[in-house]
Amino acid sequence: MSIENDIASDGRPIRLILDRSFFHDAFRTDYPNTESAKWIFSYLVNRRAVSRQKICITSSVIINNFAFRLKSFPGVPPQTILAILAITEVYPLPQEDMQFDPSTLYVAKILYDNQGIPVILSSVSMEKWRTRAVKAGIEMGLEFDEDMSVKRVYDNIWFLPMNSVLCISLFKKFDPLYSQIINMVGDPPEQELSSSPITL
Repeated sequence: MSIENDIASDGRPIRLILDRSFFHDAFRTDYPNTESAKWIFSYLVNRRAVSRQKICITSSVIINNFAFRLKSFPGVPPQTILAILAITEVYPLPQEDMQFDPSTLYVAKILYDNQGIPVILSSVSMEKWRTRAVKAGIEMGLEFDEDMSVKRVYDNIWFLPMNSVLCISLFKKFDPLYSQIINMVGDPPEQELSSSPITL
């Protein structure tokens, strides 16, 4: 899946799916190297104030769990949930029937089926997402099986996982409001960005 090619070919909108790991990166003080995630959250809040457009989505399973655990995140005020809900569309999934990680992939499939480009904002490795995709694909009745090759997984995958550093490069390349927003929030943290294209 190539974001550049997909956008160039038919203009489908990119939607950011906020994974559980993004909330940990942005709000937990015991996680290392989270400055990019914190900056992205500030960027998204200010972008919403300027454009009124929600470009993020997450599952109700993840947001409910984060709200429940918020009190164990030192220094994070309760109104943070309100800020998250202001920038994020919450897709309802039954809490008792759905675990955290598959819920992200189900939301991605719904977006993909509705002609969006689902980008999962996550610090989880690509290898783990590939494993999860196979399991979820089998459960969804897609053309996945446990013995399929890496290439075949990538050929059939319906989402793109992206860490915070690559997400910042995505904003720089595709968000028409980028220059306006960084005037409000400042430049992103200095980190080495990949020089390769944003592809899966």
